Amino acid sequence: MLLLFGMLCHGWEWDFSSGGPLIDWWSENKAANRCGVEIATNPVTGKPALRMHWDEAFTSWMHAYKGNVPGLDDIGRVKFTVKITTTGASAIRQCNLRLQDKDVETFYFNKNVRWKEKGQWTLEYIVDPKNLSFSSSVQHGSKMDKHLDFPLNGLGVNLTFERGSGIGEAFLDYIGFEPMPEDSKEHMVTSQWNGDFLDLENRHWLKGDRGIVTREVNPATGKMAAKLKGTTERNGRPIGMTFGMRGFSPRGVLAPKFPKFESAELKVAITTTTPLNFTEAFVICVDDISMEQKIVTKADLSKPGRHELVFNLLSEYPAIQRKGASDMTRLFTLNGFYLHGTEAKTECEIFVDGMTLSLSQPASTALAMELETGTTMRVVLPERKAQGVGATLTNTLTAPFSGQVKLSLWNHRNELLPWKLTRELKLAAGESFKCNVPVHDMYGVYYVRAQVESLGHETDLERPFAYFVPTRTDRTAKRPVGFNFGSVAHMNPYFGSEWDIQRMAEAMALIGMNVLRTDIVVNGEDDWKNWDFLIKTFQDYGINFDMILNCGPVYYKDDVAQFDRALAHHEKLFKRYKGIVHYWEMLNEPDLDWGRKRPLWAKEYIEWAKLTRKQLDEIDPQAVFMSAGYCNFGHKVMGEFHQETMAGCNDVFDLHCFHGHGHFGSFVNIIDNRLLPMRKALGITIPWYANETALTSAFGTSEATQAEAVYKKLLYSWARGAKGYIWYNMRGKGENMTYGEHGYGMLTFDFYPKPIYAAYNGLIGLYRGREFVNQIELGSKKWGFAFKGTDGLAVGLWTELPGETPVVFETDAKKAFQIDLFGNKQELTVRDGHVNVSLATEPATLLLPGATFAKASDTRIDLVLPEALLPGRTVPLKAVVKNEFKIDCEAWMRLTLPDQVACEAKEFRQKVGAQSEWTWTTNLGLKADYRMNPDKQEWMIVESGFEGQPAQRQVLVLPIAKVISGRFDGEPDFTLDKSHHVYSLFVGDPNNAHNMWKGPSDLSAKVWLRKIGDAIVVKAEVTDDKHWQPFKTQDDAWKGDSVQLFIKTPEMEDCASIIFFRGDDGIDNVILHKLPKGYEGNESLLQLKTTREGVTTTYEMTIPFAALGAKASGFDTGFRFNLMVNDNDSGDRKGWIWCAPGIGIGVNYKEHPVVMF
Repeated sequence: MLLLFGMLCHGWEWDFSSGGPLIDWWSENKAANRCGVEIATNPVTGKPALRMHWDEAFTSWMHAYKGNVPGLDDIGRVKFTVKITTTGASAIRQCNLRLQDKDVETFYFNKNVRWKEKGQWTLEYIVDPKNLSFSSSVQHGSKMDKHLDFPLNGLGVNLTFERGSGIGEAFLDYIGFEPMPEDSKEHMVTSQWNGDFLDLENRHWLKGDRGIVTREVNPATGKMAAKLKGTTERNGRPIGMTFGMRGFSPRGVLAPKFPKFESAELKVAITTTTPLNFTEAFVICVDDISMEQKIVTKADLSKPGRHELVFNLLSEYPAIQRKGASDMTRLFTLNGFYLHGTEAKTECEIFVDGMTLSLSQPASTALAMELETGTTMRVVLPERKAQGVGATLTNTLTAPFSGQVKLSLWNHRNELLPWKLTRELKLAAGESFKCNVPVHDMYGVYYVRAQVESLGHETDLERPFAYFVPTRTDRTAKRPVGFNFGSVAHMNPYFGSEWDIQRMAEAMALIGMNVLRTDIVVNGEDDWKNWDFLIKTFQDYGINFDMILNCGPVYYKDDVAQFDRALAHHEKLFKRYKGIVHYWEMLNEPDLDWGRKRPLWAKEYIEWAKLTRKQLDEIDPQAVFMSAGYCNFGHKVMGEFHQETMAGCNDVFDLHCFHGHGHFGSFVNIIDNRLLPMRKALGITIPWYANETALTSAFGTSEATQAEAVYKKLLYSWARGAKGYIWYNMRGKGENMTYGEHGYGMLTFDFYPKPIYAAYNGLIGLYRGREFVNQIELGSKKWGFAFKGTDGLAVGLWTELPGETPVVFETDAKKAFQIDLFGNKQELTVRDGHVNVSLATEPATLLLPGATFAKASDTRIDLVLPEALLPGRTVPLKAVVKNEFKIDCEAWMRLTLPDQVACEAKEFRQKVGAQSEWTWTTNLGLKADYRMNPDKQEWMIVESGFEGQPAQRQVLVLPIAKVISGRFDGEPDFTLDKSHHVYSLFVGDPNNAHNMWKGPSDLSAKVWLRKIGDAIVVKAEVTDDKHWQPFKTQDDAWKGDSVQLFIKTPEMEDCASIIFFRGDDGIDNVILHKLPKGYEGNESLLQLKTTREGVTTTYEMTIPFAALGAKASGFDTGFRFNLMVNDNDSGDRKGWIWCAPGIGIGVNYKEHPVVMF
């Protein structure tokens, strides 16, 4: 095999897709021949790669390496990039770059990894011959001088494996490097950060790691220091101190955080009291997607006294790309400091005196912005509105700041409000600029944005605040009454910080929540004290608990689950918190295997649940025993765990818990079509509980959309019989909005409000104490739910259609009000028992004081749009007026149209007789040269009403036909690569972040259409990182990777649908899935030709008109067309992309675009 590598002007690379170089390998027990490398097709990418395979029973590590590589002369400071693919959850724990210099001295540049699913991973390693503090070296030749001597002899990768993991494989796709450019430093400044990590009184987050940390005076300095005292283990494990909670999202740890920087030097000052045999020190830095790296420096502590340890940090280090985090924001947390030495057992006493971080960073990043409203949650209460919001911009550097700041104010819809402030600032180190931001008259969430410019570099800052009337929790209530309003918050990580626990309770109580859902884990006496404090704190605020039991105490004997320890632990919990914790939940999502080698099976869960129920009844019979929080209806490992356990526990639980993450539409689908039918089939009569639902504001979902979701999903759940609604999560876990887990919170980690926080306040305040009455039928994709209270009716209203839709209600109320998300109230006119309301995608409530009923009225003006507007043609537009009033009434309408659309008559006024109907007709015409942009919609504004009634306003999308070029060599007719083209079955589900859409490289498509003779030919180039299609039949082919087409001519009552797919066996398949009533097709006439190159599958689909039983003339004047690309990765159906909505969860051809050749 030839050595194929490129010597490029910008660097050097090995690309194995062209065959690649001949690679050597090495491992422990190599003679056993249980490892190896060979060029093979990567099943994930479809391209050739270097397959590395091993058996961990024979070796804990493996090298893939090439020596005697020409051209590796003095490379200077470079960035190596390694691309490696895992085919499933991987046992690899380190992936290290391995370099050998000319003397065969070997240097390792280490990366700790945790790859829990299949995928291609990109790792970056900074190699600077002048700074090798990130590396470790081993002598293999005659010389070991800790210096990288050129030319290099060779390079490769080194993998280490989890103990007991057995056989594994990975595919090495690429190794290369490129020089690190010398950036212009004109906009850079250097400053220092002095870490006051000894402040244990405010936030107790400093703790020993295999040692005890106390705050004491250092005798050598006379100043306070962190004293670390302990004994290292004989196996050489390090000793040190941890600044945060390991395993918790790094922006959510209570530890020192670094701003964005170009380079940095961290100095740690320590004092030793005895000679120590430590040889190195290291710090753990964590970036904001939870990837941690060890940064090492040499430590000679053989003599007692004061020492200064220096660590060099780079902005590119650590750098690892993982699914869900394509854009790293380089926010680092210092998570720990450790010392490491020989394997001898060592007693030590060390004083850590302080830390200093010197940062080189853009000058414009100097400023930090904070807002002050009088509350921790940055909520402006009505009594403080006149004082405004205090905004403070502080120079966080030790260097002076000079630059310009432009401040502006925005609402939750991203609309600029009429307040701006521009200032030229000169701030000394630590100096602040303060100003006052006015509070808008409307309740809501507002964003103060600052554009900072200094030395030619710009940085944008943003901080939100809320303004509303707080609902507040009823602190006198001993138990939850009626519908439960709550949130999830994982509380263990905050133990030791009473401040954080109190603020979380305060935040929930302010908006009226009455239930905290959290997992209770107790490890020792200190944890009992922590839980006692937490429970007492929330209880004082009037908040109850949904405590999740865990399966940690369960163990296995001869592969049989043993519950004695778990029951003993439960007994302690139930007795200690009898009458205090009212809800106990039997595990969180056990219908997932969570990667366990031995999950808890359904029959074992049933046995354990019955034992726990009996135990709880004996100790606290008033407590509510809830099922597990289930999250699916079938799993590739756990099977139908949900159905089996609920069938086996039908008389065990008081509540049936279910989680439903994602957008409202997918939530409706899973509740109406899966959960409720399952409950009916199994005869489950206990109420269900939506006790964990969410929508992340990451992945392009706006914070405003997240706020709308809580409103819709809560009212819908209630209307479908739910006992309560719990949002996931109360407080965000991080700040990287390319990582889904960081976007769920109602509050950011540092207690700034998102629109959902204010919306939940308004929702609870309006609906608390009410009872569900009925759903009001309003038509397709329009929702209305009525709830009664002592003050009358509240009707939650919204539409899933774009624009605004008017609805007339009949009611016996004398007054009516429309109340928005945040509680802003607008009085509506009630005339003759009728009231007009405008529906939008942002939900609102129609409040009807004293009302006993509300229903949609037949009195209305309906606009009947044409099937499509075609360039150069005229089509009719109708308005049907229905007057159900008991008197004659004048109706009117006025149209506002875009310039491209002509209209014979744009308005009318007409007296319509009592309880009669009248129709108005006009004609619309579209300019002949108009060409539709598929990503842009043309709108028509319709104003209408009846005499004496307030005007209604409706905003409609005009059905303009898209003109098709009919060429395959031009621009695509449809490009599906934006978030609005994606329908994900896992959006918002924190347990399926790996299945969420990551961008065009994950799934996208380009689509072309042609008309050739009496046939339509569709070409689709689909980019999909994993092709998976084992299915063959009409009933299941859509579950795998496939393309579905939907076609409707004007003569058809409904759509014809066809499934095209390439099987895993490479065979092309076509299924005529459905035809409209009265049509007879011929499936054998349909044709498909596919190719797969790398991650791209090309479909060429031929649809003769005769195959659909359709006439050629039906395609001459425009026809409805839609296409969806189904996506499944090895059994996980992720969702699809589409040209337009109206497919996937029911077919509605009216939402499909009209196309014409």
